[in-house]
Amino acid sequence: MIELVSKCGPITDVQFIPTEKGKYILVLRGYTYSQVGGRFFYCSSKHMGCRARVRLMSGKLVASADEHNHAPPSHARCGNGAFVQLRPRGLSNFTGLASAILPSPITSPTVAALALHALNFPRILPKTDLWLRPPNPEEKKDPNYRKEYTSGKRFSWRCSKRGCPATAVTIDDIGALYNGQRFYKNYMGTDGVVSWICHNKHICNRRIKTLGRQVVATSNKTHSMRCIELELEDGTLGAEFEGRKFQNYLEEDGVVSWICYSKNCNRRIRTQGPYVIEVSDNEHSSSNSDVSECTEEYYFGTSSRGNPVLVLSGQRFKLMKDRGKLRRWICIKTRERCNSFVVTEDENIIKMNNRNLICLNVGTWWFR
Repeated sequence: MIELVSKCGPITDVQFIPTEKGKYILVLRGYTYSQVGGRFFYCSSKHMGCRARVRLMSGKLVASADEHNHAPPSHARCGNGAFVQLRPRGLSNFTGLASAILPSPITSPTVAALALHALNFPRILPKTDLWLRPPNPEEKKDPNYRKEYTSGKRFSWRCSKRGCPATAVTIDDIGALYNGQRFYKNYMGTDGVVSWICHNKHICNRRIKTLGRQVVATSNKTHSMRCIELELEDGTLGAEFEGRKFQNYLEEDGVVSWICYSKNCNRRIRTQGPYVIEVSDNEHSSSNSDVSECTEEYYFGTSSRGNPVLVLSGQRFKLMKDRGKLRRWICIKTRERCNSFVVTEDENIIKMNNRNLICLNVGTWWFR
């Protein structure tokens, strides 16, 4: 027989509820405790700073001296999906309430009997009732986050799930990628039409206009045939042209030959000084023939465990490798054999493999 002990004397209001993971939730005086290991039960609001806990010692449940810093929950979920009502909603004063709502104290020493008794709880409310909220017109596309506040161009987002501390911050310096070219927002026109200018605006005047997520107009100016010298990840000198990186492989009489820096891509250019004088006929490995005019947002945040995550097209990626400015992210659904990955540099997406992703073989998508 399990004896329940605290500094205030014997405990009478107790119940064990089996969870979907095979462990148990301890209901004690209207509060719920999650089982950690085999002998410890920590308050379910531990992530909110509550230090209350209970320990099983020699058949006795011993409560700690730490008090709860919150009101008791109104419902708990059983392993069969049913929700058990612990106290009426909106009732913060729970003194004497647990003995009126909870079944009689369990005296059976076996865990199986405790679980069976918990499964006999009535099904009170469906899950959707617990999470029901009024519609938010500023709700972000990913339903896990909602806008919390705005400070200038900075937007703060907080996870909309109850008890989830995850947050994300975005900056309203958005751009677009169209046919392999990056564009920055130039101005907002009438009727929702947005004008964009090439990110190399100091040398290129190419512009596009979008309405919502669709490209509605493009300028008749071609992109500048001037490339930009830069340092590649391996420390060698490279060039950027049409939004792509190239590495040097041959130089003769002032004419430099470059090959695309992306793996398995044979696109080549030849330059003389800062200007491109010849471009090969073969396209980049990610051909523009598959281009559609769909846009997707992405932003960075943190998971409930405090780990960095990338949310792209409604899918979440976890950080796999961190090499300073370069970061490699993989899909969190690795158990479902999703091989999608994303590579970012200074929070800009520079590479992805498009596998098992929705609307990522695109010509236009948002980036931050």
